[in-house]
Amino acid sequence: MPDEVIQPTVPSPERPKNVVLLRGMLGVVGCASAIYSARAWQWNLITYAVQRVPTPAYTGATVFASALLALLVLGAGLAVRRDASFSKLCAALGVLWPLVACMPLAVTTTFMDTVPFAVSLLAIFSCAVTAARVAARLSCGEASRRGHALAIGLLAGFIALATVVHTLLQLNFFEHFMLGHADFGHFTEELKNAWLGRGLRSDSFTNTRLGWHFVPFLYALVPGYAVWPSPVYLMAVGAFVVHFAALPVYITARHLSGSTLVGWLFGAAWLLLPSQSRLVYSNTYGFQWIYITLPILVAMIGTGLSGRWRWSIALAVVVLLCKETAAAATFGWGVYMVFYSPRRKAGAALAACSVAYAMLCIHVIIPHFAASGAYERLTLFGELGGSFSALAQSALSQPGAFFGRLFRSQGIWFLLTLLVPMALAPLAKARLLVAALPSLGLVFLLQNPDYLSLKFWHYATVLPFLFMGAVAAIKRTSGAAPVRSRLLCFVVGCDLKPSASNLGLAAAVFMAAAWGHYFFGFSPIAKSYEMYAGAAVLHTPDPRLATVQTLRERFGKQHTVLATERLAAHFTDYRRLYTGSRQEPTDLILIDESDRWDKTGLPQSAPRFLNDARYTFYGAFGSIVVFTRVPDAHERPLRQN
Repeated sequence: MPDEVIQPTVPSPERPKNVVLLRGMLGVVGCASAIYSARAWQWNLITYAVQRVPTPAYTGATVFASALLALLVLGAGLAVRRDASFSKLCAALGVLWPLVACMPLAVTTTFMDTVPFAVSLLAIFSCAVTAARVAARLSCGEASRRGHALAIGLLAGFIALATVVHTLLQLNFFEHFMLGHADFGHFTEELKNAWLGRGLRSDSFTNTRLGWHFVPFLYALVPGYAVWPSPVYLMAVGAFVVHFAALPVYITARHLSGSTLVGWLFGAAWLLLPSQSRLVYSNTYGFQWIYITLPILVAMIGTGLSGRWRWSIALAVVVLLCKETAAAATFGWGVYMVFYSPRRKAGAALAACSVAYAMLCIHVIIPHFAASGAYERLTLFGELGGSFSALAQSALSQPGAFFGRLFRSQGIWFLLTLLVPMALAPLAKARLLVAALPSLGLVFLLQNPDYLSLKFWHYATVLPFLFMGAVAAIKRTSGAAPVRSRLLCFVVGCDLKPSASNLGLAAAVFMAAAWGHYFFGFSPIAKSYEMYAGAAVLHTPDPRLATVQTLRERFGKQHTVLATERLAAHFTDYRRLYTGSRQEPTDLILIDESDRWDKTGLPQSAPRFLNDARYTFYGAFGSIVVFTRVPDAHERPLRQN
């Protein structure tokens, strides 16, 4: 750990030894049983159902969960090593009593055919409370340069490791045709065209990128693409920026608490959040530009919480220019500044500028570039979003649909899967949630209920506000007065000094994030990875990849290509690339007849091209059918199905 752990003397309340022993033993046994019995179950984050899915033996996630339990037990032993009122075993088990709440998960996964989703949330929270009780009985030294350097080094190493791991996982999905051309391929094409001087656009659809979203800062990725002209570049960029936010989290938490260890625990908790690990994949959509706002938003909030409001406002402007939908986040931050900061006028100006900028993008800039002459993203809100004004007035014009969206059961589960892996700590500083409400409200109003889950990217700008709300709950350490809170004292079992309270809070958030990652995240230490590890098809070469490599060697990048969606993602660096949504005359036509993800009709179009005099049949390679253009063929638009 970055700082030396020092044991303070904290008196323990007297309780009957048999009660203490029973509760503690039930908790430890219940948690261990839950880890063992949960191996045959998987947590579906779209339907919020727990499903029995027997998978081949995979020990990574089980070892990770077991290590978390062992860490709690070891911490309890350290916490009571100077306790003179009980035997050491009794005292340690007394600290661990909240683990009893793991028993419902252990019982349901062992003896029942259905498992309520809520029991896993209860188990996560019980482990977080236990971690708070353990850590509050410990203490840490003051921040030091040596500890700071060590903490930065550890976090940087974990960020690099997570970037490599998640990039390799994406690459494996890509090589097994599980990352489609949209949206991942569109972004890659746009960087290619920008580098070649063709503008920020994709050839595979008639609209330009600026006709969908106004993303001027996307140009910043062009030099990197010039150095690394591959779809893997975006895989790495997405994984990096999502995890890099851990550094501004650490810096803010360390500044507020005065403790390197507290800051490090918060930074590590960000890396373990199941929500940010899911963002990397976005239900196999891959990279999304909105991810770039994560570290900027965290830094914006952190500088504000630290009193550096000029920096915070400057960072808000950067966020605003990243994407027009991020205006909801900067608007929320402006409202927060109006009510809870000394920069009220600046906050009001930021909120007003956010609204004005969004209106400018929606009504002027984006329609100027859009093929349809309109901002089309409002269609995601269904009948509520015929126009921005209609969406803004829908609470009055369509109250049934409006409030029905806000209070869908999926929304409640979605909010819980965001907050419980943060130990519900954001609720302790609820004022910061005011800044999250505009962004969160837009997510809740989306028509498709599947978007109310961790498997999509729409909540990206909400996540920093929620997590930094947990950081904002840190108590100032300038005074030595105990933290007087009946609830906190009941949970922890003693009055606390601010430093002990902060360490308990940080440990709770860290443990909740770790257990949340085990149940809901995606990485080699998460339960969902068991299905990945057990899928033999993902660990043997896909025969289509060999065909792609052969075609790339045979037909160079100077050719133009029309391809089905998931095949197209492998040809984004060719001169021109089209998909079924925009069929143009090309040098090559590549049709993967097994591509069920492509709904344009192109996978079923091979017979049509056999009868097209402009093309000749080149060959069939498994499910991939290839046509080449006849030299000097008359160019006319291809007929679409």
